[in-house]
Amino acid sequence: MIFEVEISTNATNWSPGGITFVASSPNADGTESVTYRSSVPVTDITRQLIHLKMTSR
Repeated sequence: MIFEVEISTNATNWSPGGITFVASSPNADGTESVTYRSSVPVTDITRQLIHLKMTSR
């Protein structure tokens, strides 16, 4: 699987830009928690959506 974090202001057009990786940490069950943050301050836009896009190789 390929995981990509994408951002949008309208839920129609998604882009991988504008996202910053913050941290990742392993969990006891073998999974991993990963944190991303928008690079755009909340005060600069009225709406911002972030989703995780998953595709198979």
